[in-house]
Amino acid sequence: MLEKKQTLSEKLLSPDQHFTVAKEYSQIEINQNKEIYPNYINLNDVNVCEEGVIQSNYDKLPHYASAYLVQNNSQILINGVTDPGTGQVGYAQLRDLNTYQEVQMKILDVEHHDLQGQNIGRQLIQFNVSPCKEFLLYSIQQTRKQKYALQICIHKIDDFFAGKPPSVKIIKEGENGLFKNVIFGPKDNILFSQQQNAYGVEKNAIKSCVIFKCNYKDNQNKETQIFDIQDWWKNVPKREVGSDKPMTYISPDGVFRCLIGYPDFELSNYFYDNCLFATYLKETRTLIFEEDSLKVKKDIDHVIYFSPETEYLGYDSKFNLFQIINSYGMTTMKIGELKTPEGYKFQSSKPILLQNSIIMNAKHQTRNTGAVLVYDKLRFNLINQYEMKEFYKESQNFIFYDKGVLKYLSNESKKFLHLNLYNSRFYKEDDLVFQQTNYFKTENNIIAYRWDNQHIVYDLEQKMKLVTLPSQLHYEMSLFLKLGTSFYLIGTNRKDLFLIQQDDTSIYHQLTIDGGKFNADNIQIISISNSDIRLIGLSSDNFIQVLNINLKEFTAQIEKLNYFEGIIKKFKYNEPLQAFKNDQTGQILIIISANQILYAYDFHQKQHRQVEIDDKLINITISWNDNAIFGLVDNKKSVKAYDLQTLESFPKLSYISKDDIQRITMAKDYLLLYLSGDGLFELLEIKNNSFTQKRIRTLIIPEETLKHFPRNTQIIRSQYDGSLQYFKLSTEDQGTYQLNTWIQKCDPLKTNQTSNCCNLDYPLLQLDHLPNAKYVLINKNNGMSFYHDQRDKRIGYVSSYFNTDEVVKIKESKLKNNDTLLTELINIDPYLKFYPGIGNILNQMALRPIILEFISKKLSLMDKSETPIILMKSEINGKSPIDIACEKNQLKSIGILLELLTKYQNDHGFNYLIDQRLVYFIKKGLDLTEYFDSFLPKLTIISENYPTEHQDEDEYILGVNDLPRPSDINEKYDEIFGQVLVNSTSDGLASIEYFLINLPDTLTKNPKNLMIALSESENIEYFENLTIQTIIKFKWNQYTKNYFQNQFFIFLVFVVSFVLEIYQSISFGKTQALPTEEERLQGIEFYPDTRNLVIMIINKTICSSVLLYFFYYEVRQASKQVGYFKELWNLFDFSLIASYTILNIVEYTTGDKNAIIIMDIVVVLLSFLKVNFFLRIYDGFSFLVSMMSSVFKDIQYFILFFLVFIFQFGLIFVILFSAQRIEEYDGIGTVGYFLMIFRISSGDFAVDNFKDQGSTFLVGLSWTIWVIAVLILNIVFMNFIIAVISESYEKVMQKLVAESYKVKANMIVERELLLNPNDEEERRFYFPQYMILRRPIETSDGDSGEWQGFIKDLKYTIRTSAQKSKTEVIQNVIPIQNKIEILGKNSASQQETMICVQTQIELLQKQILDQNSKIDTLINKQNLPAIGKDDIVNLNQKVETLSLKMEGYDKSLEQISANILKLLEK
Repeated sequence: MLEKKQTLSEKLLSPDQHFTVAKEYSQIEINQNKEIYPNYINLNDVNVCEEGVIQSNYDKLPHYASAYLVQNNSQILINGVTDPGTGQVGYAQLRDLNTYQEVQMKILDVEHHDLQGQNIGRQLIQFNVSPCKEFLLYSIQQTRKQKYALQICIHKIDDFFAGKPPSVKIIKEGENGLFKNVIFGPKDNILFSQQQNAYGVEKNAIKSCVIFKCNYKDNQNKETQIFDIQDWWKNVPKREVGSDKPMTYISPDGVFRCLIGYPDFELSNYFYDNCLFATYLKETRTLIFEEDSLKVKKDIDHVIYFSPETEYLGYDSKFNLFQIINSYGMTTMKIGELKTPEGYKFQSSKPILLQNSIIMNAKHQTRNTGAVLVYDKLRFNLINQYEMKEFYKESQNFIFYDKGVLKYLSNESKKFLHLNLYNSRFYKEDDLVFQQTNYFKTENNIIAYRWDNQHIVYDLEQKMKLVTLPSQLHYEMSLFLKLGTSFYLIGTNRKDLFLIQQDDTSIYHQLTIDGGKFNADNIQIISISNSDIRLIGLSSDNFIQVLNINLKEFTAQIEKLNYFEGIIKKFKYNEPLQAFKNDQTGQILIIISANQILYAYDFHQKQHRQVEIDDKLINITISWNDNAIFGLVDNKKSVKAYDLQTLESFPKLSYISKDDIQRITMAKDYLLLYLSGDGLFELLEIKNNSFTQKRIRTLIIPEETLKHFPRNTQIIRSQYDGSLQYFKLSTEDQGTYQLNTWIQKCDPLKTNQTSNCCNLDYPLLQLDHLPNAKYVLINKNNGMSFYHDQRDKRIGYVSSYFNTDEVVKIKESKLKNNDTLLTELINIDPYLKFYPGIGNILNQMALRPIILEFISKKLSLMDKSETPIILMKSEINGKSPIDIACEKNQLKSIGILLELLTKYQNDHGFNYLIDQRLVYFIKKGLDLTEYFDSFLPKLTIISENYPTEHQDEDEYILGVNDLPRPSDINEKYDEIFGQVLVNSTSDGLASIEYFLINLPDTLTKNPKNLMIALSESENIEYFENLTIQTIIKFKWNQYTKNYFQNQFFIFLVFVVSFVLEIYQSISFGKTQALPTEEERLQGIEFYPDTRNLVIMIINKTICSSVLLYFFYYEVRQASKQVGYFKELWNLFDFSLIASYTILNIVEYTTGDKNAIIIMDIVVVLLSFLKVNFFLRIYDGFSFLVSMMSSVFKDIQYFILFFLVFIFQFGLIFVILFSAQRIEEYDGIGTVGYFLMIFRISSGDFAVDNFKDQGSTFLVGLSWTIWVIAVLILNIVFMNFIIAVISESYEKVMQKLVAESYKVKANMIVERELLLNPNDEEERRFYFPQYMILRRPIETSDGDSGEWQGFIKDLKYTIRTSAQKSKTEVIQNVIPIQNKIEILGKNSASQQETMICVQTQIELLQKQILDQNSKIDTLINKQNLPAIGKDDIVNLNQKVETLSLKMEGYDKSLEQISANILKLLEK
């Protein structure tokens, strides 16, 4: 990982740094991760945004005892003593929460009892603040003698500092009035918990809890209300002596209630569903009881603390987390736990819950340092950790979270510290997670939701709860509007309207409405003033309503307007009616589109405009900047634009989408299209009154959201324009999660401007390279290894540990030229690592095929088992190299990447890289043979649960859904085949094999596109693989074959009826034969029409009904299919309907016999063409129909050429015979000569009239031309035609099976055009996520016994030989590699030997020189010239011997090098 430098925040927290004034730091040292990834938020990227010392007016620093956020979280209430030593003086002060400046200060002139709350680390406090944060209470200790007497004072906080008397005082004289804690409760109740053991009080009489209702909020008098609870106390019965059974008491007036018999009772200030929560028996048990009846709903045998700060989560001392999953029985369930990182321990008494995370304070176990730990609120895993130089002990510091900042307030140093914490990017900053609820309304960044019978208003932008709406508003909200900064307008399902003051929600008014009920779907604010508020609302029921609210009398008057009275006669519910407001000018424009007329009404100017338009609009929006109205046409494909002033057409801003559009709206400079079906936005950028080339598509609901909440996602729309504002996600169906609601802001512009990177501490989420892997092993040395099963071999691994230099290299690689990069890629290992937000070298080089080819060659030299995952996405929702290449249509790169994928990642777990792009590959005609032959698109099921032998030898193809991962199919045998297989009585067993088709995205996301792409493809080889054949078989048997068979039977009814009609017409109707000569002499010119009228009407009705059915079917098909009339079959269908219609018109109008006969013939021809279409349903006829069409397609040009010769010779014979009449061709004139030539070409030689030529020369010329015609037309052309037809037949037979599947694919496309599942269950039935194939092994080869042609046999032989050769090559390569390694070792040893020899030679040469010098010295001194000659000779011989050895070693090395080169060439 990247090494982290000391950030400025750490320097600021260093003990040797002292700052005396508050200071903001705008220039924070950037973390290295930020430098590498500008859009990446690192875990430790925390900064100190502000630090300083709280100023005090006292010489000595005051001691802080407690602190509360009050006054709508704008101020902090602090109480303590001015001098913690002797002579301490109690005080209370208000400070501004943002500046910490003192607002008010008050010295306490009485001594206060310490109040001790539940699980607060036994911290002693003196004040308690009400849930509304506007009141406080304290307990006064009057005198030493009366230290057990009770005196509780309740003040409004402002009145307390103003020196006003308390609004309520609760007293009890005597020596048994002191309680461990006194707090505010719900419904104006005051709660007293655990009466102290006092003198004279029996143990059985000690009160565990007292609930006293005093209505402290409703005191309108200036005088203090005094309640002496002794008046109720004296009536409390006592338990029997020795009885341990708890007891309850409720006073007759309901004001006083108490629990007795729960020792060490500690009450929480958490209230939920009219219940109170407490612990007792020295914090070993938890009690949940009803506030009103004191009925115990749950007595839990372990401790669970509940607190308002932890919202709906309970926790224990070890920070196991619990949630109430059943409010009726208060059933609790452990849903997780918070674990500290190694070396730390928690120093928090309770967690701090934010909108989507949990914050804990921690201390290092060996160092005196602290840490801020941030946990995911949904999964409770650690997502952020920030170490601090100082340790902030919670008992000496106040820690709270406000508006996105974690704030520390130190009691000892009086310093304050503000930290900006960046959480995981898996969640957006404007997410909100809260208790499960279904009742809420939204407006921009404000959410109003109902929980625990309260309506809470939360600001997502400020990340804080604003207010709690009045408890009287207990109905479900139908309307929620924030009116400026003064009021909320609330509408209930009872049609009541409430106006609530924003700064004080206790002040509200139910509006008295005059003029009916305000019921509007589209609302705009007209004006807001000190005296009134005006709103305009539109709905299809009430048309236009104006709501006038009088702020002095708090009355409302509804004015119903109809500016279009007499103009629009009737308004349909699906016609758009909407009001738009220009926020800059305040202009309100009402736009209506009805009856193909566009209306615009200016509300303030009272001006009306209208214009006729060519289209019916179903949705409208306005761009004030571009002065345009956009309308969605009812075909849901086109968006038309109109000028805002003139309403004239605006062609530059019109747009046609290839997908259906559901709704349109404007967002800044973008037109947002909400696409149907796919759940997508499409954003079109507008500049200078025209669309730019910028097109952005993004998911409406983010993919990571759908991954974790696939079924429970809802969309919340704006009350102003119907645009999407929020996603509401529920975990109620997912048992491993807590029960909550997750609100996520829907902002398509923000989605496209921010990164989707996740932190490195989310490895299983970020490293989404193999989502179907079941086990992941993380190791620093080996990275992340993925497995389908613990017993399986490793699928692949990712190396994600890198240093800064490697990151710089991978980033700069994209900028380098090919030559430089090829040199650097010699060491390819660092480039194959995974870098968050970048990917690896393939992500960078996806558009450079030269580099990809080099990488492919480098990978071929590596050990495949040690090759990491090379094709991956750069980040969550990022792009893989294949995605990048597809977007730029770089087909060569795609081919290389597909080869790499099938070679190095040949596992079904990686098929997600191809699955989403498979249709694109088919459309581009890419060679996918290796892909379909690999293990990527299909999974061979080998499991003990799937028997390999069975009595049922039939083939089954079944759909499978709800598979988390394909490998889980191993456990689904009984569920899939349990009710399907048939156990026969035969003794034989068939060998069975199983395959799972692994294309979940292709089969479920736009599932009809696959068949369309296949039907349009000219590559017949796509239909030869098992995957495509299985998919086609499933669709054919599931919903196509029976459908077309039914249509065929219906059409046969027409054929039979029409044949009967023809026979009736020939026998008794208008097409009867002419009378004989004798009958003519008798005066019979023609036979009358004597057909039975009833039979004729029945026949006509049947034929017409069937053709009307097919006409309706064809019209529906034509409306949905692009290029419908380009298909010949469709032209035949409409021609048949038109011909039969013309036949009936001619028969009942003119009665022309010849016309009727011609039309009968046309209808017969077209009818039997339709029969041929249906015959394709059956495999026996399918290939014949395909063969006939293929033959005619192949000989079309040959036939044309043949007709040219027919015409040539026919014209010659017309000239030769001077167009004389030929008896056997009477009635057709000179056309007879052309027919004569055609008969010659077919071998029918009629030459009787040759002798009748005028001259001998012409007779001879005629015979000469006849011979030439016979040679060309009969001998040459006829044999050509036979050869061409034979070739076409051979070609069809070679692809017989593939052709039959293509025919099925074409028919499936036609069926799916009109296949619209009614619900999700039916959709899953027709378009399952996976398909499983079960078949007997003996039918898997041989292509069903059909003859496939000579070429097919050759291809099979070649494929078999290639596979055999490949196996042999692999077997031979391993020994060669071993030999290379041995030769390399020998070469190294030889080199070492040569070095030793050279060293020896050098030593010998040195010895020779020394010896020679000695000899010369001796000769000179002693005159002994002969001495040493033998030695010299011996030494010279040794040198020569060594030289020969050296030459031998050189030759050996050369031979070794040559052998290595030969092996490498092989």
